[in-house]
Amino acid sequence: MLMERHDLRMELMTRTGVHSGESLQNDLATVDLERKIEALDAEIRSHQSHVRRHFKAEGRSLNELKSFIGDDLMRELSSIRGKVS
Repeated sequence: MLMERHDLRMELMTRTGVHSGESLQNDLATVDLERKIEALDAEIRSHQSHVRRHFKAEGRSLNELKSFIGDDLMRELSSIRGKVS
């Protein structure tokens, strides 16, 4: 999911950079990409919440989760949640 999100964001950046100021069709394609990214972000946040609840239910801390998945992935997930770790 994170790779798909990354690919969609790269496509969006390319589209907005290359096609800025062009036809409505490009605007609709951009809106579609933004919606896909938002939907994917919502799905990722849902999975994140599930994993965090599972870790808490097992008596594990957020630091243990961070150690388990690594700093890079934790930063990426935090950016999706709107927080910077």
